[in-house]
Amino acid sequence: MANFQRRNIHLPTLEAEALRETAAEWQAYVSSVDTRCREILHRILTDHIQDLCDRYVAFLTKDREIASVIPTDAGRQEITELFLKWIEHLLMLDPDAVDEYCERQKEVGRMMARIGLPPYALSRSMRKLKLWFISHLGTLPLSSEQLLETVKCLVFIIDISVEIRAASFYSRQAKHARLEETYRLQALCQNLAMEKERQRAALMEWVQHILTSFCQSGDIQCLPLLGKSDFGLWLDHKARLLFEGAMEVGVIVDAVTRIDTDLVPALESAVYAERNVVGSLIAYSAGDSLRQIQPEQSFRSPSGNRKWPRSTNLPAQSALPADGVDA
Repeated sequence: MANFQRRNIHLPTLEAEALRETAAEWQAYVSSVDTRCREILHRILTDHIQDLCDRYVAFLTKDREIASVIPTDAGRQEITELFLKWIEHLLMLDPDAVDEYCERQKEVGRMMARIGLPPYALSRSMRKLKLWFISHLGTLPLSSEQLLETVKCLVFIIDISVEIRAASFYSRQAKHARLEETYRLQALCQNLAMEKERQRAALMEWVQHILTSFCQSGDIQCLPLLGKSDFGLWLDHKARLLFEGAMEVGVIVDAVTRIDTDLVPALESAVYAERNVVGSLIAYSAGDSLRQIQPEQSFRSPSGNRKWPRSTNLPAQSALPADGVDA
């Protein structure tokens, strides 16, 4: 383990795959949406931007979770400016700028993770933002069809942005958690040579337990599994993090799984089968030996001379000859 070389394996993550699907969905929708929807939403934002700014600052101040993270007026003002830039870019709806759009949403998620702002807190602001737009849409002279299409556009572009930034937030949080865990494990495993000997001893302890259970005289409920041993728990909880991405860890995990799912159950079956066969042989051999011994086994009479086979009944005491006299 001391000479273990870590290998990084670059595989497409679930987050990247989901982001590509979301980006393709956004691009397809924006390419087909009526441009008038964008114009209506942008006009509402331009005509009522000060009202939106005041409402957003009030929301940041009154929400207890957000206020605990952004307690100062200067901080709230900075967040409000970022929010207004974000909403302006959100309403551009340029299908050719899909990469820039996704990167902006991911940056918002990373910023939230960096300052410790939970995504569900800002999701409340997105709900209020949609209601704010819808209330202004109700004042415009729009046909029912145009109103419906504009509301659908509004809900789609806001919800999909929330989806991307939430994924970015949790990804950043997960990376931070893994980094902290790596530092913690590094502190716990400074001496890998000692750790190697400790795990070697844990393996030998499991082997000894297997041998002890195999040789027990009583019934065995089940043999100990390697995955549940001290070594198996270390492999599952520490080795995966300490040697994350190493191919050798996967090989060891597969070997442990095969031992627990194939070899140990087969060994249990062999134990029971062997015990049944051996027990029957012992019982039969013992009985046969007794049968062979009984006809030949004899006892001396009280006189010390006369012999009777064990299988026959001894004569009654009155029929025995006197001591020292042969019958």
